Amino acid sequence: MIEKKKKVLYFMPEDPIGDKAGNTTRCFQLLEYFQKQNDRLEVEFISFYPWKENAVSKFQEIFPDISLTLINRQGPKSKNYLLYFLIDKLPKLLSRLFTGDHIISRCTPYINKQFKKAVKGKTYDISLISYAYWGDLQKYVDSTYSINDTHDFITKQFMVVNKNLPSIIGRLFQEELKILNRFNEIWSYSVEEHFIFEQFLDKKVQLLPISFPIHQLPQDRDIQYDILYVASDNPHNEKSIKWFLDTVLPLMKDVKIYIVGKICRFVPDHPAIVKLGIVDNLEEFYSKSKITICPMISGTGIKIKVLESLSFGLPVVTNRRGVDGLLNKSNNGCLVSASPIEFASYIKRLLEDEVFYHKISQEGQEFFRDNYSKEHEVQILNETFLT
Repeated sequence: MIEKKKKVLYFMPEDPIGDKAGNTTRCFQLLEYFQKQNDRLEVEFISFYPWKENAVSKFQEIFPDISLTLINRQGPKSKNYLLYFLIDKLPKLLSRLFTGDHIISRCTPYINKQFKKAVKGKTYDISLISYAYWGDLQKYVDSTYSINDTHDFITKQFMVVNKNLPSIIGRLFQEELKILNRFNEIWSYSVEEHFIFEQFLDKKVQLLPISFPIHQLPQDRDIQYDILYVASDNPHNEKSIKWFLDTVLPLMKDVKIYIVGKICRFVPDHPAIVKLGIVDNLEEFYSKSKITICPMISGTGIKIKVLESLSFGLPVVTNRRGVDGLLNKSNNGCLVSASPIEFASYIKRLLEDEVFYHKISQEGQEFFRDNYSKEHEVQILNETFLT
């Protein structure tokens, strides 16, 4: 007897092919899992367009058994103001009038309408919605079991970005909890955020490991990049790299720092900096690097770039926020300091002291293997989607 495939809806607003940020890296990993389970799962992936050039064809090539549905997140622009008012502005005003202002939810009447069209008449065994921002979309989905993949603690994100919001923190947190309570299960990747959600939600809260393949790099490998920094262009990374450039870099001599990602557009030219921009194969750069840095003085959640580094056995020099979400804060391959002098000293010692370097690298590899193995993650996903 042929087993009937489970139908899964997976919503993620960003392009997982053309965007190399940490959240889309995680999305890509889940899509890889779903593709491998195509004999047991029938998956529809819904996202917002536009995607980057050739991203759709690449998606269909990499994930041939996953159905792709792209919807518009903005109403059609028109020179006719009356038409624009009727299609976009008026529904927003009516929504605020009857339901009140929403701070966290990004679900506008137009987006709701487009999403409803995409899922109309369809039933799913499991729905997986990314972020509390978009959790209200769940009310339009006919699914037996629902999951919100939180990615981040949104209330804390608002507090970090906007210092004028402490007066309404209760309202923020209440709205986030209300959204998450729509779901049967909540996913978190950070041990701290998992604790918070578990205390305030009467739901199943699952702590998922973000796993990568473990890379055993040969000791005699060709190292082309002594110091590697990988980052997207979010406000936390912009603030953090400025701290590094202003306070740490002046303390260092005879070094080259290679920077990958959208953050390059915010980095000024400097003799010690090589801006590589967006690269196609990030693994190639990790495999040819000696250490990575993760200046991180604000932000929430676990840092994908830290785990990526540890999966290659590369020591990471970071700040306290760089180890947020990790199960252990010490003996984990990361050297942590808020002091620019100590931060620079850690980098120098890792580059010059091979015994010390090997010790930190080994700690990172052991920590990663014990807590973020692919086997552990697949076991959790199998229990969720296949049982």
